[in-house]
Amino acid sequence: MDEAIAKEQLLRTAGYYYDFYQMAYVNRKEKKIFSVEALEDHSEDWIRQRMAQPNDTGKWLFFMNQQPSPAVAKIIAARLG
Repeated sequence: MDEAIAKEQLLRTAGYYYDFYQMAYVNRKEKKIFSVEALEDHSEDWIRQRMAQPNDTGKWLFFMNQQPSPAVAKIIAARLG
């Protein structure tokens, strides 16, 4: 199986969906976002570790190669709910 397909399947199985606007995989329940670039640059193990990481902050967690600025993160969070 192609590595990119395996990563996508891993995320979808865990409740993530692809958001075309953000070009990222989003899980609203967990409040986590994985950018496509980060997924391309990291292993399945890296993804699994971040998916398993608890999010008890009440805020969105961004897994990206470059973290969004606070203003951009606020806009994304407001858009996603």
